[in-house]
Formats: sequence, structure tokens, C-alpha cells
Amino acid sequence: MIRNKLISILTIFICLCLTGWLILKTNNLYFGSSFEKWQELKYVKNCTGVILMVMILSQWILSSLRVNKKPGYNKWNFYRKLHLLVGLLTLFVAFLHAVNFGFGILFFLMLFFLINTIISALYALGIISLENIGKSLLPLHIIFSTVVTALSIFHWWIVMTYN
Repeated sequence: MIRNKLISILTIFICLCLTGWLILKTNNLYFGSSFEKWQELKYVKNCTGVILMVMILSQWILSSLRVNKKPGYNKWNFYRKLHLLVGLLTLFVAFLHAVNFGFGILFFLMLFFLINTIISALYALGIISLENIGKSLLPLHIIFSTVVTALSIFHWWIVMTYN
């Protein structure tokens, strides 16, 4: 339980840092660091993009388990913890991949991704509970996840088509 709360707090902190970083970068504030130059290399964007896509798609394993099978509590708890951990690691990869917030589809992709991550972390911390806001959190999380997945696939298709 403590580990889940630590992962959730770390997720919120990293999500806020990533948001701040992307806002600065979107407003053309570059620091001229070697990280920024490395981040903009084509092979880095391709590699981090593939890793990010795999991580986003892997998050659907928990949903498929919920729909198809009802695993025992220990197994379910393991997959839930794994889901939280992959969500945290996805933020790190998103930080490596995203140069700025982007415009149009990329803006909404990153916006939905960050909002979904914060909602999930607040829920895992117990700050948002199903009793407080009714039973709408899980459907909201699934809707946001579907939007993020669809926009990610569309972004991948555009990059592969026009790159």
C-alpha cells in the first residue's frame, strides 16, 4: 500500500515537472543543453516513440484482464501495481520523447495523457474515491485512455507516412 502511494506521489510530481518543462519549451525557451540536442535527433525520437507506444498499448492488459478473466486477488493486485508502475515509467519516456506540447493533435494527445495520468494517480492515492464522485472515474479513465491510444496510433501513422 505504501509503495502504491509512493508511486502515485512520484507520478504526480513527475507529471507536473513534465508539464512545466513542456510549457517552457512550447514558449521557445531553450536552454541549449546537450539533452535538448540529443532529444531532437531523428533516431532518438523514433526509438522513444516506439517505446512510448508499446508502453501505452501495454496498459490495456489490465482492462483486458478485467473484461475477460477474473484473476485471484493476489494476481489482480500484482497487475494493478504493474499498471501503476508502467504509468510512471511512461511519463519518463514521454519526457524523453516530447520536445514541446505541440500543436493540434499533439497538443490534445499530451493534454489527455497528462490529465489521465494525474486523475489515475489521485485515485490511487485515495484523494479521489469512487464514493466522492460517484462511479464515473473508471469510465472517465477508460475514455481518456482510449483517446490517448487513438491519438497515439494516429500520430504514429502520420509520422510513418510522412517521415
